[in-house]
Amino acid sequence: MQTTQLKKVLVANRGEIAVRIFRACYDLGLHTVAIYSNEDTYSLFRTKADEAYLVGEKKSPLGAYLDIPGIISLARRRGVTAIHPGYGFLSENADFARMSQDRVYENLSFRANVIAYLKACVLYVANGCQWESEIEEFVRWSEQYDLYCKMRFFGDMIAKENFMAQKSSKRGPQNLLQILPDNFTAAQLLAIRLEHGLDAKGTDMMIRQWLHRNYIRRAYQYTGKRDSCDSCDSFEKLKYRHDGMVIES
Repeated sequence: MQTTQLKKVLVANRGEIAVRIFRACYDLGLHTVAIYSNEDTYSLFRTKADEAYLVGEKKSPLGAYLDIPGIISLARRRGVTAIHPGYGFLSENADFARMSQDRVYENLSFRANVIAYLKACVLYVANGCQWESEIEEFVRWSEQYDLYCKMRFFGDMIAKENFMAQKSSKRGPQNLLQILPDNFTAAQLLAIRLEHGLDAKGTDMMIRQWLHRNYIRRAYQYTGKRDSCDSCDSFEKLKYRHDGMVIES
C-alpha cells in the first residue's frame, strides 16, 4: 500500500469552519490552501491560509464550493497532498471522496492540464502575445470539458483495463523470492512459477540468477564425504527472508 506524506492541505470549505481547520494545520506544521467563490473574494477566512484560489468563477456562491472537478483539478495543479472537506458542502459526498483518490481521474487530469496549457500558448501567440480574460475563460472551460468527456466515455473502461492488467500481471523474480519460505527447493519454486503463469523452462535460469546476485545459497546437508550433499536442489534465502534477517554470503 502506497502512502503520501501529509504536507499541503486544501480546505474545501469557507468561513469559520475553514479557519478552524487552518489553525489545526498550522499547529501541525502543514501548508494550507483556501478556495473561495466570487462572493467571498474579500472574506476574512481566505487570508488565514498560506494560499488562496478562486473556484467556480462562473458559478453560483453555492455551486463554486460544489464544483468537484474544479476543486480536484486545482488541488492537482497546486501540489496538494490532502483535501479536508470540513462540514457540509462535500463532507458527505461519496463521489468527491472517490474522485479525489481516483488514479484514472488523476492521470487524465494531468493530460488535460498539458493540453490546456498548449491551447493557451497557441491562443496567446495568435493574439499577438497578449493575454485576455476571454482566452483564460475558454482554456478553463476547454480543460473541464475535455476532462469530463474522457471520464464520462472512457473512465470506466480505463479503470477496468487497469484492474485486469494488475490482476494478471506476472510477478518478477524478487516478488517470487519473497513468497518462497526461507528454505525452499527447486520443486517449490517451479510450483510457484506455474501458479503465477510462468513457464517451467525458466526455473533453472532464475535459480542461477539468484545465486549470482547472492539472494540465495545452496543448502548442503553433508554426509561426511567431501563435497557431497543429500539434496543439492535445496536453497536458503540470504535476502527477502520472512524473519527479516539478511545473511552474508
